[in-house]
Amino acid sequence: MPSKQPSSAVPRARQMSATSFKATCLEVMDEVARTGRTVIVTKHGRPVVAVTALPDAVSSPWGFMKDSIGRIGDIVSPMPDAWAMSDSDPLARARKSPSRKAR
Repeated sequence: MPSKQPSSAVPRARQMSATSFKATCLEVMDEVARTGRTVIVTKHGRPVVAVTALPDAVSSPWGFMKDSIGRIGDIVSPMPDAWAMSDSDPLARARKSPSRKAR
């Protein structure tokens, strides 16, 4: 069965030993950020960590809904006409039944 060859559009990751990475960590991080090429760090020939670049724009969870919600009209004052016509009005049954005399 023929093996799949990696796509030439995707750059192959570079491998380096943990000892080399430890000695040149900052330079390797700068290279990964600049080129976008992944570096795989190995221990005794076995891959243990991949150093990859983050996307340029990391969105923050704070403020992501800003300006997406608007207020139309008065949201505080009661709307008695809307309640009177609503089937879910809790007092609709009391209004429809004959009024009881006060005790």
